[in-house]
Amino acid sequence: MNGGQILNMRYCFIIDTPYQLFCVLNIVHAFKKNERRNDNIYDLYIGTNFNKAHKILENVKNEQIFDHVYKFNCERGEVRTGVFLRYLLKLVTVSRNERKLLECTARKYSRKVITKLFVSKRFLSVGQMAFGKKYNLDMPYDRLFASYFNPFVRNMALLSPNAEICCFEDGNGSYSENMFDFANKHEPDKKLAVAGIDIEKLRPKKLYVFKPEMCQLDREFKIRKLPLFYKTNREVTRITNQIFDYKKPSLYNGAKIIFLMTRDDEISILGGTGHGGECLQRYKEAVELLAHQDKDIIYRIHPRQKVYDIGEKTVDCTGVMWELLTPDCITDDCIIVSVCSTGAMSPKILYGIEPYVIMIGKYVYTGTEEEMAVTKMIDNFKKFYSNEKKLIDIRSKEQLINCIKKILKKDMNEKN
Repeated sequence: MNGGQILNMRYCFIIDTPYQLFCVLNIVHAFKKNERRNDNIYDLYIGTNFNKAHKILENVKNEQIFDHVYKFNCERGEVRTGVFLRYLLKLVTVSRNERKLLECTARKYSRKVITKLFVSKRFLSVGQMAFGKKYNLDMPYDRLFASYFNPFVRNMALLSPNAEICCFEDGNGSYSENMFDFANKHEPDKKLAVAGIDIEKLRPKKLYVFKPEMCQLDREFKIRKLPLFYKTNREVTRITNQIFDYKKPSLYNGAKIIFLMTRDDEISILGGTGHGGECLQRYKEAVELLAHQDKDIIYRIHPRQKVYDIGEKTVDCTGVMWELLTPDCITDDCIIVSVCSTGAMSPKILYGIEPYVIMIGKYVYTGTEEEMAVTKMIDNFKKFYSNEKKLIDIRSKEQLINCIKKILKKDMNEKN
């Protein structure tokens, strides 16, 4: 309260994939629909590491849904000493925003002089902060929304230490694993610990998902339903199609089998030390095996993949968003092959469509910790399929081919 008046709320949304933006568009529409005032602030930060990111960013600005739209780049990697020294000079002479960030961090979390050294180098290692020049660092956010705990999210949380941090779904992983813990497991923030910053202060309190009944994390978060307005609200549908430049692709006319590709580096990382190479080899063998079958298969590359050579096979590198084409092109008779991707489950989660889904994750990650994680996700998802026999997890290349042949033969017999 301030002089008897309620201050406006300041919302921060951070995304770095098209699917995350899709979720945010639905969240923002729900908030604006239910709010009693129209002076709340909605800011969006877009990571630019996915295909057509810059075009999508401009489309978002044109729709004027958000008060401010910023971009950031969140790349991994250590920093050479010479670069770091130039950065320290920049902090002293040029960058008000980054200097303010370090001062806030040191004052809030630690009195150690060494804090600035550790924190500043950590920030530089992810490409530095990327605030627009007009962003007011003296006005922290009240609520911060993100799918998982990447370095940029951490920076924003440090700048708004009293903000309520909320998660929204980033696909199937959000239903079975704490994505903030997952990110910290694979990229632990040791520099923050040395600097005296408690990572516990940055944990989210709420999780927004499309299907709360599927979520297995109710003890860790307050689970909230993420409403879906796409295809049910004309204006949201128009805005979403405009932002993502969506037009129904003719490529999928009559499509029967779709292979949802996974990035090679993701398979290697999830396979773990000592097993990543083996996992990647099994994945590539499955891809090649399908490519040699006399079947029309569409290979849909991951949004962060640039190209993938499958010879003369059909490769979808149009960049058309999967969640938008699903209600137009995917039916209960389609066959989706996937390691264990969000895209394989989204037809059911978003639209109630139940295609055949063949998961090869158990085969790819055989003998690793990720095999157990994949098993957990598949078993949970099966509970919500009306015919769980249509969701198949395979453990060998031969089983993959036999499974597809069996489904195609069954469908052919039913048509006859």
